[in-house]
Amino acid sequence: MMLESDYLMKMILSLAKAIVHVIEEDENGEDPQGSADMVENLVSQSAPIDGSMLLNLSPESMAQVLKASGTENANAEFIGRSLYLESEYLSKAGNSTKALTRLQQARKLADEFGFDLHESEGAKDALRTYQQECQKKAHEEGIE
Repeated sequence: MMLESDYLMKMILSLAKAIVHVIEEDENGEDPQGSADMVENLVSQSAPIDGSMLLNLSPESMAQVLKASGTENANAEFIGRSLYLESEYLSKAGNSTKALTRLQQARKLADEFGFDLHESEGAKDALRTYQQECQKKAHEEGIE
């Protein structure tokens, strides 16, 4: 169980770093659609089931599938926070329908898995804070 937990922490830390890299690459905001696509790809990689299938589910169904598949809270939190970021990029790219879907999915995962999206901070700052928290937790647990 400890090895599984360590592996999950390393995976989430790696994915969180990748998301922060996407944020940093898009600081000038020139390609919000490209950034949304990169975030969606990372979400697909982190999903315990087929990512494209998961992303096409309603918010309620997404949460139910993740719960039924035994998704760890930490992984669900990463997915939810990333969907929130993707929703901001999609909104900037003019894809308001998909942006609203991603925001609703993120909110439902936050409700079901018990984490806060910190919407008042904005997705980018909330994800940076999340990545720092993951690094701190990994360091405290001796995972690097």
